Amino acid sequence: MPIYKNIIKWNLYLLVALLLFTSVILVLTGCRKFVETDPPPHELTSGVVFENDQSALSALAGIYARINAGPQNMLCGGVSLYVGLYADEIYNTTTSATYDPFYKNSLLATTNAASSRFWGHIYPIIYHCNALLEGIHQSSKLSDSLGRQLSGEAKLIRALCYYYLVQLYNDVPFITTTDYRVNSVMPRTNTDSILNQLEMDLQEAAQQLPAKIINNNGRPNKWSAKGLLSRVYMLKKKFSAAESECNDIISSGVFELVYNPANVFVVNSKETIWQIMPVGTAQVNSPEGNIFIPSSGTARPTFAVTSSLMNEFVSNDIRRHQWMRTVTVNGISYTYPYKFKIRTNANVTEANILIRLGEIYLMRAEARAEQFKLTGSDGAISDINTIRTRALLPDISASNQSEVMDAIELERRLELFSEWGHRYFDLKRWGKANTLLGIAKAPNWEATDQLWPIPQSELNINVFLTQNPGY
Repeated sequence: MPIYKNIIKWNLYLLVALLLFTSVILVLTGCRKFVETDPPPHELTSGVVFENDQSALSALAGIYARINAGPQNMLCGGVSLYVGLYADEIYNTTTSATYDPFYKNSLLATTNAASSRFWGHIYPIIYHCNALLEGIHQSSKLSDSLGRQLSGEAKLIRALCYYYLVQLYNDVPFITTTDYRVNSVMPRTNTDSILNQLEMDLQEAAQQLPAKIINNNGRPNKWSAKGLLSRVYMLKKKFSAAESECNDIISSGVFELVYNPANVFVVNSKETIWQIMPVGTAQVNSPEGNIFIPSSGTARPTFAVTSSLMNEFVSNDIRRHQWMRTVTVNGISYTYPYKFKIRTNANVTEANILIRLGEIYLMRAEARAEQFKLTGSDGAISDINTIRTRALLPDISASNQSEVMDAIELERRLELFSEWGHRYFDLKRWGKANTLLGIAKAPNWEATDQLWPIPQSELNINVFLTQNPGY
């Protein structure tokens, strides 16, 4: 018997050696590609322990590289594009197997773009945030200040991921570990429970992140966390809390409205609260600029603004002239979003803007209106008029809550179009999606379209997942 045990033992040694050799070859191959092409995202695995500050910063850079991995992914222009198509903001100007299911509200559980660019894009980012948090917790060699900052940053990015997941899918698996044995059988978590956890995570992030601007807001600060926390409070209908967070941001003096709309979306804009700078050498500045701007001055834009949105603008609204552009191709006029002015350019002058002050003013207006705070310096009307003044429009003259809410709905549509799916998520939050989109998207819209389908590929590998109604 001992000789057989030895044979087995040495066979195991040989197998381990072979695996290690294979791993070395793969690493060397990966290193060669690292030199020859753009640096790939730094991979994080479970059980990682950071040996120094630089290794942790490198891991964080890998998360941002994943976020920026190609325009049209969820956090890289994908929400602005696909959710804009799904609502009543934009349309694709030619028939497309990729874009038609979104514009025509005919998504299937097998629709590739929804599976790969949303669910399949976002959960690896969540995994890497979890790995970063675990590595920070297990490491004794990181400086306290950096550990706090990176922890807050990872919680903020993870919260951003879940914020959009619950908006699109409702209950989703809420994964906070790197343990594949847990993650692979995770059922859907109740949305209210997820929002409760996001509230706590963002409160902690606001305490852990610095108040100062870092790298032109290319790295988030406490105000970024407070901005996303305000959105979460609005979903939870905690309007007083949302107003308080917005008050903190506006009164901080760190940000201010840019009164030339053409300069709102540039790097170093005083209005930007959180932006992600582009990485790599693809010459892409902002994902929205790359997506919406045509390839030349005579080319038909791939996406154009809907007539229903165009008709909401009055002729003297400066946003209509600064944030849209019209081209005529083969006798047909197309108007496309032009908030970002750069399609491709190696000189980075624009970035991926996640939260800006214009949204905060309108969010505070809504929070105040929901509390019947309508007039005076701390009223909703004052905030609405602040945004309208920038657009060179006269003040509104609403006299009751219903009229103020109507004004907020209109102003949010005009101010935030083609940005991060705000229009669609607003309609859902107000309980108007089924009614208004049922008219605007007839005959394709169905009540069950308010949620997207869970990808079939995920249902196939996790028997504990269930599908949304209608799919």
